[in-house]
Amino acid sequence: MFDEVIDNIRSVNRSWSQVTTGLLRGQWAWVDAGLRTADKLLEVAAEAPAAVGVAARPAADRPGGLDALVGYSLERVRKGLPPPRELYDVKYREQVDWLRFPAWARPSDPEAFVGCGHEG
Repeated sequence: MFDEVIDNIRSVNRSWSQVTTGLLRGQWAWVDAGLRTADKLLEVAAEAPAAVGVAARPAADRPGGLDALVGYSLERVRKGLPPPRELYDVKYREQVDWLRFPAWARPSDPEAFVGCGHEG
């Protein structure tokens, strides 16, 4: 009788071992699939030309840069779109005539945030 109990315990151990192994194998398959997908995406992105699908925006560092950037920003604002992020850079903030832009497109007043970590 004692041998039957031991055999039943071994059978339960084998069953639980198979279940646990199956669960871990399934989880590893999901992780491995994600890693393979990320690896393939990075491989394809590395092979792709740099300018594919990228809209050209005037940078303020090029000739006529700030004027071109302001002109491009005003075009976008007239269409109801926000100005590009480069326009709000701290180094251009004092050089841009913000009265040409609607109130919603103007940067916030940095003086309102004196003493806190927010740049403004």
